[in-house]
Amino acid sequence: MRFLQMLFWAASAVLQLLVLATLLKGAYKRYPFVFAYSVVLILTLVIEVGALADAGYATAAAKRYFWVNDLVRQSLLFAVVISLIYRAAGSNRGVLCRALVAGAALVAAFSFYTNLGFPVGTLMTTVGRNLSFCSAVLNLVLWSLLIVSRDKDRQLLLVVGGLGIQFTAEAIGQSLRFLAVAGTSRFLVQVGNILMAGGHIVCLSIWFQAFQRGVPEKSRLEDRTSRSVSGEEIDRADFAR
Repeated sequence: MRFLQMLFWAASAVLQLLVLATLLKGAYKRYPFVFAYSVVLILTLVIEVGALADAGYATAAAKRYFWVNDLVRQSLLFAVVISLIYRAAGSNRGVLCRALVAGAALVAAFSFYTNLGFPVGTLMTTVGRNLSFCSAVLNLVLWSLLIVSRDKDRQLLLVVGGLGIQFTAEAIGQSLRFLAVAGTSRFLVQVGNILMAGGHIVCLSIWFQAFQRGVPEKSRLEDRTSRSVSGEEIDRADFAR
């Protein structure tokens, strides 16, 4: 199992670097939260490999590194979904996004409160499972908004599709890990970990394909039009003076 973990780490590192390189072609301007999440993924992976490569998860410090990193990643991933919903929601997006953030905060707080008496592993597994489930539901809402939209953005659809696969795998994997902790089944823990790692690898692979071609022509045209309109407004202001 140690070899499999090292293999997942290596595959994740390669794909993270590829995704980051493709984002730097210009897509990072359209997806700033995805770019921030990609940077944090690399940093947390380096920290985890350094902390866990020798001692594994046996020490308290290693477990603390793992859970803190996982919480940071989950929070940023949720921010990615909210940012994409904000773009796709239209005129009422401000109210909608505030309501979604408030709902997620309530879910996280309720999960913490109802599991405070349990060990940290059980507590964080439950919170992560609930956040993953909320993110999966929000991603489904986002997918629905994009499907009914008249302007189909293939790149954005791929980004959202990759997230959907990762969220689904994480929700199932976290549930299996929770059942394993409750029933002390090591096998279910390993199955849950493999599902979560596999969903993460698939998501990164889809993102790499989505960002490989850079910014779509439509977005570049919109940027040029926006800059042209801004220039015309400046010219008019100068003429008026």
